[in-house]
Order: sequence, then C-alpha cells, then structure tokens
Amino acid sequence: MKSWKIGALAGLIAGIIGGIVAAIFTVILVDLNVLFPFSNIIKTQIIMNLIWGAILGVIYSKTYDLIPGKAISKGLIFGMIIALITNVRDVSFWLPFGLYTIPSISWSLVGFFQYVSYGLILGILYQTLLTKYRISKEKLKINTYDVSGGLLIGAIAGLTDGVVSSISDVLGTRIGLFPATPIPITPIPYLAIIGQTLLINMIWGTILGVVFVNAYDLIPGKGILKGICFSLIFFLISSLRMAVYFGGFGDMIMAWSYGFVGFFGTGIAFGVALGYLYKK
Repeated sequence: MKSWKIGALAGLIAGIIGGIVAAIFTVILVDLNVLFPFSNIIKTQIIMNLIWGAILGVIYSKTYDLIPGKAISKGLIFGMIIALITNVRDVSFWLPFGLYTIPSISWSLVGFFQYVSYGLILGILYQTLLTKYRISKEKLKINTYDVSGGLLIGAIAGLTDGVVSSISDVLGTRIGLFPATPIPITPIPYLAIIGQTLLINMIWGTILGVVFVNAYDLIPGKGILKGICFSLIFFLISSLRMAVYFGGFGDMIMAWSYGFVGFFGTGIAFGVALGYLYKK
C-alpha cells in the first residue's frame, strides 16, 4: 500500500472521529444559543469531515516531511495548522466588523477541538499503518528557498485575492446568486471597510506565501500553473469546504457566496499572482 493511500485511509477514519467531536460541540453551542441553529448538524459534520478528512490525509502524506515534530506529534501540529487556515481564517473576515462576534468565536472553538482530535488520530493511525505495512517513509530531499520572498509575493497575491473577491462579491449580488454581505456602512466609511478587508487578505497572503515557498518542489506544474495548483488546493480545503458546509446546513445563500467569491479570488486570482511573481 502506498503512503498516500495510507494517508487517505487514516484521514477518513480520523475525519469520522473529528466529525463526531465537531457535531457534539456544535449541538452544545447551538443549545447554549451562542451558535445559529443549523439543520442536519450531526449528518453534515460527520459526512463533511469524512470526505475532507480523507483529502487532508492525502495532503498530510505528501507534506509529511515539511511538518514539524516527529511521528504522532506531526499529526497534531498538522491538525492545528488546518484549524488556523480554515476556521480561524474564516472568522477573521467577520470579527473586525463586529458581525456575529460570539458565533464566530464559537465556530473557531468547534474547529479547534475538531482538528486537534482529527490531527491526533491521524498521526497515530498514519504511523501505525506505516509500521503495519512495513512502508519505509524515506525523508524527501526538498530544496529550501528564501522565505522572505514568499512574504512579499504572498502579500501582493493576497491583495490581488482581496480585490478580485470584492469584485466577485459585487458581481454575485448583481446577478442574484446571493444578497449583499450585511456589513454596516455607518459609522465606518465604505472605503475603510474595503481597505480593512484587503489588509486581512494581505496578512493571510503572507502566511500562505511562506507555505508556498516551503512546499514549492511538492506542487505540480511550473510558473503560473504551479501557483494555481497551490491556490486551488487551498480553495478546496477553505472556501469550497465552507460552501459545502453551509449547503449541508441548508443555507444556500452563504454556500453560493463562499463558493463563487472564493473560486475567483482565492482559487484563481491568488494563484495566478503567486505563480507569476515568485521566482525561486
């Protein structure tokens, strides 16, 4: 059995555990009135985590040598990284505007326990299955590049993502896919809101730019195509994941919003800028 298959299997099982944990915490927080009431909570959480658990398990197997720690601790660190770039990143776009503050923090809490449990089980199962099938996980020879370049191009790519996402948001409302985002216009000027959104995109862009530089040799393609491959993978585990979540919970407006805006901004524009600008 190949290591990526082991990663998929371990991720699938860990995803079921993580989904159960997420479902339990979601139900508790909904009952406490700190999260909005959702439909199909248990089914959606378990199915979502099962599917994305397998996907993340494959990513874990491919990036294993880049993750800090040893054996089981790698899985735990991987889980916390995923929680950071998914749940925490999601709510970072809402909190500065004072929107849904308590639900946003609660959603981050669900994600933390979900991915900590997922990462711990993933690390244990992956290591156990490697040993069981006697697969020698040779350390890959991965070239390292100057991460400072990743910071700069990541910031620019993040800015590009923010601009295209804002345009896509307006376009989506114009064609009737979803209503306008309920951000209060007063007393904050609208331009200040746009500027703050672009700044948040730049911050996350710098983080992802460093990841891109470190994982450069593992990403398929060359030039712009390499950047797009990276951004589409990130879109898969971030915006698309949230779009499917909202769809499963019955909120198709938010599902269309996350999917449409995320595809053109995070999935395409960010990757084009990243691949075009970065020269190893």
